[in-house]
Amino acid sequence: MDFKGHFPTATARCHPLTLLDDHSRFALCLAACPNKQTATVQTHLTTVFSQYGLPADLWCDNGAPWGGPSGTHRPYRLVAAPGRTSAAWASPPSPDPRGGGTLSPLLSYSLRCTLTDELLSRQVFADLPHSQRAFDRWRAVYNCERPHEALGLAVPASRYRPSLVPLPDPLPSVEYAAGSTVRQVHDGGRVLLHGHPYRVGQAFDGYPVARSPTEADGVWQVWFAHHPIATLDETTKTAKID
Repeated sequence: MDFKGHFPTATARCHPLTLLDDHSRFALCLAACPNKQTATVQTHLTTVFSQYGLPADLWCDNGAPWGGPSGTHRPYRLVAAPGRTSAAWASPPSPDPRGGGTLSPLLSYSLRCTLTDELLSRQVFADLPHSQRAFDRWRAVYNCERPHEALGLAVPASRYRPSLVPLPDPLPSVEYAAGSTVRQVHDGGRVLLHGHPYRVGQAFDGYPVARSPTEADGVWQVWFAHHPIATLDETTKTAKID
């Protein structure tokens, strides 16, 4: 997921939000957004997840608005809210951040370049609704008509299958197994461990998280639902966002 660089219409700036399936190259979302704010992204993700189901993971690069200062990892609020799906981040220079065969950041970049070449550089838009109508037509061609060399000249729609995990409505509360040590995240993303505050991410502010010991003395794993989100080290008084 990423934002294509914004561009002016006759009445407002448009921030195209793109969401691409890592396996099939299927574009699940191409939205003409008025801004990059959390509520805007959450609204579009809720629509996408309602239609296509929940992903196993959601990948973003470390640029704005997903990254923190100087490219540091920062879990985004939308990760915790719409589907409570897991999330991971990839550093933009790395083509294979997970050690597997996927190229998520580069695929997203390729989609945005193709969008620019085939649509944005060839048309002037009156407003956001005009942009969205053009986006919808282009996405249909991209998914269903345009052959992709990486797919053996097949189209993404021929490879894509919706998730079998539906978006719950309403979202269930976050619960943990009996006996878990649960703490509330507060103060802009901090959790207390033996009286010392550790930052686990602003995305989880207001939510309960659980901790479990690791094999190393004084080192704890922090969980949001069933997703590991941070590692706390009491010996150094530091937290590492997973």
